Formats: sequence, structure tokens, C-alpha cells
Amino acid sequence: MEEIYHITGSAPGSLWETMELLQQAATGHSHDLQIHFERMLEEFHCLWMIVRGKVHLDRLPQGEVEIRTWLRKPSSLVSIRDYSIWEGEEEIGYGIYSWVLVGAESRKAVS
Repeated sequence: MEEIYHITGSAPGSLWETMELLQQAATGHSHDLQIHFERMLEEFHCLWMIVRGKVHLDRLPQGEVEIRTWLRKPSSLVSIRDYSIWEGEEEIGYGIYSWVLVGAESRKAVS
């Protein structure tokens, strides 16, 4: 399932700010899928943790940015989230993050 999030406002001025937009897109998508932080913590006593990530930008955005994000079919231990970063009609970057579900208290992976 692909969800598209349109981020408006000033262009991110750094890679760090772009990564924050990716996180916002992931958070919004997790709410749509009912796998968001609050539910996972309250009902399952688990947290999502990023264990690996890669972001590539051809250039920093100059204007309005659109982030597209979707999940691949998860395995028993890892969930992979893809991102594409668009400015207008041009794809200017991509990202891929690997997430694991960990116990809130133990911080150990759960399956």
C-alpha cells in the first residue's frame, strides 16, 4: 500500500531537515495503518526502532516537497519502509529505513 504525504512550507535546508520530513511521513502512515506509537505501546508494550537507514538526495529542495512512503511486506523481524522525495514533477531523492519492533521495557526485538 502506498501512501502519499504532501509536505508544505519552507524547503528543508539540510539533509537533517529532510530526514525529519521522512519521519513525519512515516508517523502519518503508521496512524493510517493503526500501527502508531501510542497503540503499539499501550496495547502491545512495544516500540518501533530504526536499525538501519539510507537517504540519498540529488540536491536539496528549493521549494515545496512531497514525500511518498510505503511499506514492503514485513518479515518476522524487520519492516522496510521506502521513501521517494519529490519537488514538483522531479524525483530528487529516496530513502529506505529498516524498522524492528522492540519490547518497551527490554528494548529487545520481538517477532
